[in-house]
Amino acid sequence: MRRILSVILSFLLLCGCAPKKTAVNSEEQEVFVILVTYTEVKSLFNGDFEENFESLCINAKELGATALFVHVRAFCDSIYPSSIFPQCSYSVSSFDPLDKMISICKKYSLSFHAWINPYRVATSNDIAALHENSPARNNSSLLLDFSDGLYLDPSNKEARKLILDGIKEIIDNYPVDGIHFDDYFYLTTDESCDKKSYTVYKKSCKNPLPLSQWRRANVTLLISGVASYLKSTKKNILFTVSPAADIEKNKNTLYADIEGWCNAGYLDAVIPQL
Repeated sequence: MRRILSVILSFLLLCGCAPKKTAVNSEEQEVFVILVTYTEVKSLFNGDFEENFESLCINAKELGATALFVHVRAFCDSIYPSSIFPQCSYSVSSFDPLDKMISICKKYSLSFHAWINPYRVATSNDIAALHENSPARNNSSLLLDFSDGLYLDPSNKEARKLILDGIKEIIDNYPVDGIHFDDYFYLTTDESCDKKSYTVYKKSCKNPLPLSQWRRANVTLLISGVASYLKSTKKNILFTVSPAADIEKNKNTLYADIEGWCNAGYLDAVIPQL
């Protein structure tokens, strides 16, 4: 498996520091990454998008970056024309923003990784406020209602398929170098949030897993499915995740078994949020 050392630089448009150079051994590839959030992507549409993104890439190269991780789906939407998700209103234009960004990145020898929040749907709990074409609005059974918003239910097979289909759409239509997940998994240890789903699960088998193990298994099904699909494409597409910077917290609070995923070879790199 590839081993990648990643140095993360956020807030590209405001950052004036140079990336730290770190010694690595001969088996490792040194990668300097800049994360471009959806709010930063949105700001690129204020004025000439192509000119703004090209300036961003020039800044990235001057800082020593080798890759951009760009937020292409922060919620249950997309910054590109999609047959699955509604396109963000700010990104609807006469051109395809994602295609344009990838082309400009290639011009500056920057690899392009599509950054996705797999489960997050909205920061409010109002389903009616979702876009009329949102798959989550049209099928509320896909959702879990957390205190800080709506999220796709990790235990729901249709929800997992929706996420994977979205990734397949990106891979089929754009020459991206990687798929990147943020740290939104289960956001609470509260047993009430997915009580209905867990009850259905327990009735479906003779020896059900305890709740914590079941939640971890649900998230792992998505991670393993994405990893399997990306490997099957034989396109050398990297799969990375940015979890919280605490192995036990991830495992027991967010139900993300980072260590297990690494041991199973699902991920090309883990980029903890330090």
